[in-house]
Amino acid sequence: MRVFSVLALLGVAGVAWCQSELQGLNRFPETREMSGMPGGSFGVLPNGTPSIKGAMALSTPIAYSLDHWHWAMGVNSTSSNSNFSGLDFKSHGTLSSGTAELMVGIPLKWGAFTYSAMPIDIHLRMATNLQFTPNQHGMVKVGVGVQDLFNDTRTFRPKELRNSRSPYLVATANPISGGYISLGYGNQRFGGVFGSVSKNIGNWNAMAEYDTFNWNYGVANRVGHFRGGRRDVDATVFVGMIRGKYASASLVFSF
Repeated sequence: MRVFSVLALLGVAGVAWCQSELQGLNRFPETREMSGMPGGSFGVLPNGTPSIKGAMALSTPIAYSLDHWHWAMGVNSTSSNSNFSGLDFKSHGTLSSGTAELMVGIPLKWGAFTYSAMPIDIHLRMATNLQFTPNQHGMVKVGVGVQDLFNDTRTFRPKELRNSRSPYLVATANPISGGYISLGYGNQRFGGVFGSVSKNIGNWNAMAEYDTFNWNYGVANRVGHFRGGRRDVDATVFVGMIRGKYASASLVFSF
């Protein structure tokens, strides 16, 4: 887990800063970037395997939970403007904010269950996300989950007026090869209907989403594929825009 510790420290290096349009009461800024859930800056296939060919989003859920003890870990940096500035280790994070994620897919008799931990401050306190996808057949699958189970992101300033525990229900369809459409409903952070579309072409995956606050979009590329122990590891880089004006970049390792 040393790799994740490093990623987590990088991710939380800038959490003291958030863009003015993303922060504020009842705007849930800590969960408006990389979601910390399956599909957050990397693709997931309908069978629960992480892959550049799978469904992908940024800050919103997809229905496919990780399965069969697959893991994903990553870090995201979101800038204060449309320039990719990287993580800011100076001035208390005035140039960028960061998020990290670690998740594992647990196979169950009734379906796939994903447990996710998302660091939320420099003390490495973790927000907990859960998602379950029942066994299903067909083009459309449905998943249910909760972001920030224990209301941890509400501790940030300014403190959210509402509990930040955010349950949701989401359906993902795979109408064409490499093409996915997700539509869901949640409360609190989600506050209504959200959705995303993504399409894989070769080693690339493009996505756009509506997260109930604004539109986000971006592209991902599988920049590396290597053998790590008994696992094949994919390295995926995502670059995109939040609200059409804040540059966001992620690096995710999945296996």
